[in-house]
Amino acid sequence: MNRLIPVGFVCASLLLGCSKAPAAGAGAQPSAAPSAAPVVAAAPSAVPAKGNPLAGKWKGNYDVASVKPSLATKDGAPRDWEADDGSALSGKGELELEVDADGKVVGTLGGPLGKHRVIGRVDGDSVRATLLAEDQSTKTIQNGALVLTRDGQALNGSLQAATGDGHLRRAGTISLKQGS
Repeated sequence: MNRLIPVGFVCASLLLGCSKAPAAGAGAQPSAAPSAAPVVAAAPSAVPAKGNPLAGKWKGNYDVASVKPSLATKDGAPRDWEADDGSALSGKGELELEVDADGKVVGTLGGPLGKHRVIGRVDGDSVRATLLAEDQSTKTIQNGALVLTRDGQALNGSLQAATGDGHLRRAGTISLKQGS
């Protein structure tokens, strides 16, 4: 068994080391030229990669209100759904987004929903993003998502959000303009 390992190693080395057929004629000298073709880096394209058409800074507002439940408390819905008068965590707020050339979206949201970081991606003429709350209380907005679609020189869409315990739900509209 111990003899098989060195023999196998030698055979493999010989096979891998031979990249050229032997030269014709006796006493041929080994060539100083490399046995493999030189590696050449691909030339950069003369046409730059197309940037994302939504790239840049976007700023605007959102307006959210209470989501009315379709399920009653007697049917198993949380009491807070029916008791929600819509006054808390509702109203107008600000949203700023920045889209990079690769379609990565980052931003901030402030106002009645609290302070949030926004992260997401561009998908064609749409932006899909998630809210990341600064305040981790279950009584504040923790879960949120927004979907925006290009509408001429604007991004318009919707926002859905809920408290960490899911007892207060909010939905509304968003309108952003490009530029800072």
